[in-house]
Amino acid sequence: MKKSSEKLSYIGQEIFVGIDVHKRNYSVVAVVNGTVVKKWHTSANPDKLVKQLLHYFPGASIHTVQYCSVKSLNFFPEKLLSRGAGGQGRN
Repeated sequence: MKKSSEKLSYIGQEIFVGIDVHKRNYSVVAVVNGTVVKKWHTSANPDKLVKQLLHYFPGASIHTVQYCSVKSLNFFPEKLLSRGAGGQGRN
């Protein structure tokens, strides 16, 4: 059994991230191979979220789907792609 202090490696894995977008915060869930591996809330700041995703899942291919009521809000995939992490999004 792995100790909780051991860090899992996500290198080369596909991470699917669901983001529930609100005015002041985001609710985020990350799934790997059909298993939820991380859930968290963060302030509504796309740059901060991208940094968190790249920190939590280094070397992974990150795919995002966000739910929000603002149709033009599709910035996570572009920010991830600009940092070489991959990404796909849907409103």
